[in-house]
Amino acid sequence: MSKLFWAVFDAKQKEKTEEILATFEKEAKDEMGLMSITIALSNLLFPGTSVLHTRLKYVFFVGWIFLRAFDSKKDFTQSLHYYEKQLRYKLQKARDEGKKSDFLGLLGSTKIVKISKKENPEADNLSQPPFSIYFNLLKAWNIIKPEFKHISISELRDESMFDTKYLSIIKDKEFDMCSFKLTKIQKDYIKEKLPKSFLKTYLEGKYSSDIRFIEFDGVIDDEVQSHQLKMAQYFSILMWGSMIYYDYYLGNKSDEIKAKFDEWKVLLDKLPIEYKPQDTLELIKDDLNDKSLHEKRVMFINSWFEFVTKNKSHLELDTTIAIVINRDRVSIKEFLLEREYQLKADKSRLKQLSIQKIQEDSAARYGFYPLEYRWGNIMRFKRDF
Repeated sequence: MSKLFWAVFDAKQKEKTEEILATFEKEAKDEMGLMSITIALSNLLFPGTSVLHTRLKYVFFVGWIFLRAFDSKKDFTQSLHYYEKQLRYKLQKARDEGKKSDFLGLLGSTKIVKISKKENPEADNLSQPPFSIYFNLLKAWNIIKPEFKHISISELRDESMFDTKYLSIIKDKEFDMCSFKLTKIQKDYIKEKLPKSFLKTYLEGKYSSDIRFIEFDGVIDDEVQSHQLKMAQYFSILMWGSMIYYDYYLGNKSDEIKAKFDEWKVLLDKLPIEYKPQDTLELIKDDLNDKSLHEKRVMFINSWFEFVTKNKSHLELDTTIAIVINRDRVSIKEFLLEREYQLKADKSRLKQLSIQKIQEDSAARYGFYPLEYRWGNIMRFKRDF
């Protein structure tokens, strides 16, 4: 059984590590080393969010948990878990008595809670409880006051660290602990606290909540936000092809992967002639600070871009057209194998396949979907609005 260990030196690194691990838990893969770019662009477009977020009402639920823990005479961490379980119990009970679809996104939904005086304090604790998942959002949205933005959960002292209006919403005697529905006051508060970003524009606007990220074409009046959105969309379209080819060379010759390839070729026409992937990377250059990895990653992206733009009118899955990297001409399969080998060495699946150490089949699904930048989570936020 494989094990993964990592060292975490600050809250930002911890957040990024948790997001990467959470993404892997959802069966996503990062065979081409695009994860850090995806996270950086996601942070730019949707500040404070993560792939772990499910429903907007948790923005207020976690505050309720914190306030109860402040008032408790027990250990702070134990109290947080205890009141999280009380919340989960209420939501699970309401779900079982009502319309189950209204409770999609209930964290710990399958870990049934039984509130009892004889309860084991550690029983039913979640490894990723909502108060931990949403803590950084509260800081990013200045719900926790800006002067405390560098603190950890263990350093929370009392309610004075929270925005006063937020506290009044949670303390309201009508505050509903049994539903994910937002009141007008709660929605207005979120609008007020959202950082200026595409996230704010999207949640406040009359846009569809059921359209893919690369297909979103709503009018964004803010030029900066519009540019950021387009750069993320173009990058997603560009790199989707490399992911599809990767699946194909692992042995996925299904009709579905062929349909995805045809769809990708159509989408390539959306890339403006003047677009360069560097235009996207420039937006997040401060987040890509590992110089050695960055250089290899940029070389991979630029080589792929040049290949696609020069040959897009006659691309095929079984193409024999060579791709140029470091002045050498190689097949697409060799190009992708080299990139994966840079990242995973002998764990590279294409490498193992080439020396017949593994047998892959049509189950490979890495390339079925383009880069979405947490879009699934954001669409659920939008529906909550």
